[in-house]
This record gives sequence, structure tokens and C-alpha cells, in this order.
Amino acid sequence: MCHGADGAGSPFGKRLGAPDLRSKDVQDLSNAALAKIISDGKNNMPAFGTRFSADQINQLVEYIRHFHAPAPDAK
Repeated sequence: MCHGADGAGSPFGKRLGAPDLRSKDVQDLSNAALAKIISDGKNNMPAFGTRFSADQINQLVEYIRHFHAPAPDAK
């Protein structure tokens, strides 16, 4: 709902300051850092550690990795 289907952020998410999951800032985070944010929450993002198992959180981290920005075309 907040990050949108493409990871760029829904209008609602952007108003809350949800980061673009495709961004270098997000993609440069370690898997452990992403898992901690999902589990504990950060800024306006709620904690999901009591709703999801550790395995589900790790699957979400893998899913976030699919949002990396496409590489620029090589010339």
C-alpha cells in the first residue's frame, strides 16, 4: 500500500515519506539492515516483526531486491 506495486511509492506512501524501493539508498542497504527495518519499523513505517516470521521477512528482503533500478544502457 505504501511502496506501490512498482516500489516507487504510492501517492499515500509518498505523503508519509515512504522511500522508493528502487533507489540506490535502499538497494545499498544490507539484507540485515532491510530485515531490521521491516521487523522494527522506521520513521512512519510500522514494525512488522510481530506479524511476520523471520522467514517471511527474509522473503520480503529478497522481493525488495527485485526493485533495483535498471542499469543504464551501455553505449
